Amino acid sequence: MSARWSFYSFSRPRWDAIFGGGLQAAEDQVIQSATWDRNVRNDEQVSIRLARMIVRSGISYRGLSVAEADELDAIITGFFCPEGLEDLLGHDYESPDGLSMAVVNALIDRSAQPLEKASPRSHVLDEEPAAGPSLLQHLKVGRRHNGAGAAVADEMTPNPSNRYLILDTEEIFRFHNQVAWVIDRPLPWPHPALEATARQCLLEVLASAQKKGRWLAGRFC
Repeated sequence: MSARWSFYSFSRPRWDAIFGGGLQAAEDQVIQSATWDRNVRNDEQVSIRLARMIVRSGISYRGLSVAEADELDAIITGFFCPEGLEDLLGHDYESPDGLSMAVVNALIDRSAQPLEKASPRSHVLDEEPAAGPSLLQHLKVGRRHNGAGAAVADEMTPNPSNRYLILDTEEIFRFHNQVAWVIDRPLPWPHPALEATARQCLLEVLASAQKKGRWLAGRFC
């Protein structure tokens, strides 16, 4: 099966307690999460040092080399897997199924398509939500938490260059409104299954995290 986005909601206070908040025993568990697959990782000591850094000072990419930043990407992505921080962070698995890049690309295309190419229902009001730029591109490229922002999309690379993203509650609210608008636009879909998947595996996921008042992490694997 090809790689897909999966989503996990979690408590921000718990996240803040783990990363920079002095939560007891957090360091050992974050190190364990960062090193469990050390046989296929480059340098266990780098992983341990980065794990200690983010527990003691919070997550930051400032001052890291390219290799260290890539390793921190892998560490954070690994939080959201069975060998990661499921117990320590207490995250909820929100995805009924994975969200493929085919669905992401269909949503991005629909967001940019003019209504001149719309269906006969084009008289329907079609005002794009005005609360900030679209967040759909983050699903195209991923986004580092407290890093330099989203990477630049590369049409030659079909998968995200950063394989995770984290959305706060305000972003989840905006993202839900944007995705709802894109799905409901009076435009044809390349295939009906894409709309159903977009609703179930993205729109409803965002709604669930919003209802819980939690942050949301996406993991592409």
